[in-house]
Amino acid sequence: MDKVALLEYLGAGLLVSALVISLFSFKKSLRSHSLRLSAILLVITLCLFSNHVSTYFAALFIVGTVVTELEFLQTLAAILRGNKHYFDYAKETIRDSEVENKISKEVKQDISANKKNENFDRSQVSKPIADHRILTKKVYEAEKKALDIVQNRHSSKIERNVRIRKGSISTEFDGIAKGDNSDVVFDVKALTNSGSMKHLSNRVRSSFSTFLEYKHLTGREAEFHQVIVVGNQDLLEKYSIEEIRKRVYEKSGASQVAVLTLEELGLSKDYFAENKI
Repeated sequence: MDKVALLEYLGAGLLVSALVISLFSFKKSLRSHSLRLSAILLVITLCLFSNHVSTYFAALFIVGTVVTELEFLQTLAAILRGNKHYFDYAKETIRDSEVENKISKEVKQDISANKKNENFDRSQVSKPIADHRILTKKVYEAEKKALDIVQNRHSSKIERNVRIRKGSISTEFDGIAKGDNSDVVFDVKALTNSGSMKHLSNRVRSSFSTFLEYKHLTGREAEFHQVIVVGNQDLLEKYSIEEIRKRVYEKSGASQVAVLTLEELGLSKDYFAENKI
């Protein structure tokens, strides 16, 4: 058996092994390890089968997203491209699990704040509320749909869930639309059926300081757009969309404010109250 044939048999064996091991990823407890191991075997297979350096590097980066952190791959790509401006600040995509953890904390804070607030107007609260974990996923989906609508209105691509890092400082953003000379930074807040107007005002106050961090970290001109998803039906009965928009505009410091209802997102008005996904 010649050397070429041996390498082909070895590569085929590794490929089959990678596919078999990947089947274990259907079991949640083994998912992380099985995916990493199968990815490593795929990389070795690529080393044996690739007949051109460009094919190898392209496939390596694709498989590498499973094995290593995205930030490392972005840095490596910047080095290969010779992009010296990349190192002025680093930009990375936040993983879905991190986004859900952030939303989970916000949902807990919202519920806790309303329970502790003795002066809170209970008439503004729709009593039914979904389980916390289910509500977290619902807020995640609602905010994603809201950015889809805003992107269509804005007529330019919005990068979702972006982390900007410079030195030891890092800040997270819901969306960024890059322009030639100026960018647009988007912040999305979903008001569930446990939220009040006062609580919404308190939440959006912190958004503008996050926006200023973007300008500081990147050194680019930018404007701030605030997006609000209103899921509290009692609040919509008490205030018009325009009244909510004006209140948010006054408190957030945003140059533009978009207020969206659940119906505009293609969701039922009881979406946040339903205890199912």
